[in-house]
Amino acid sequence: MDLIWALSKEKSLAFEDIIREIHQSVMATKLPDQMKMFLVARMSEIEYRLAQGSNEKVQASAFVGAFIEVRTLDK
Repeated sequence: MDLIWALSKEKSLAFEDIIREIHQSVMATKLPDQMKMFLVARMSEIEYRLAQGSNEKVQASAFVGAFIEVRTLDK
């Protein structure tokens, strides 16, 4: 998560911008479709909560958690 904040400060990007870029990367990976759909759904929920004024650090934790959680879908 520290990497996300460092990137945000270094490039002067909002967390929402980082999520959008990662979304494109997720879609370009060779992950199974079920994993991609899970991640995209989670990222859209996070973007929605950010637009509603939610705390960025809390949503960043949810973002990292989504990638940890998606690994369980493979089993």
